Amino acid sequence: PIYLLLIGLKADGHFERSWMLVSVPMFIAVCTVYLLIAVTTVRIISRSTTRLVRYEWYFTPTLIANTLVLVFVLVLARWMDGEINISVGKVCGPMIALLCFQVLYSFTQD
Repeated sequence: PIYLLLIGLKADGHFERSWMLVSVPMFIAVCTVYLLIAVTTVRIISRSTTRLVRYEWYFTPTLIANTLVLVFVLVLARWMDGEINISVGKVCGPMIALLCFQVLYSFTQD
């Protein structure tokens, strides 16, 4: 909710900071997911090595999706600030890759 509020305030001109600062709540959310995955992985490893074999690829889709979202938010914030001059298609590239990944991953489910 804070992220959407900051986007609205920035778009209306009531928030004079950069788009990178507007994106800080999204960065915090993405980093929280990375932290939770790290803690869960350490707990799985510390409990038993037999479980690790079963879960070694368990978090890979989440890590890939999370990384693509992080790259998209970073590129979008820099593009909105005018720091980089690229086409909208290249800005949305990580989200298109995420969509393709999700479609391909859906076919691999049992």
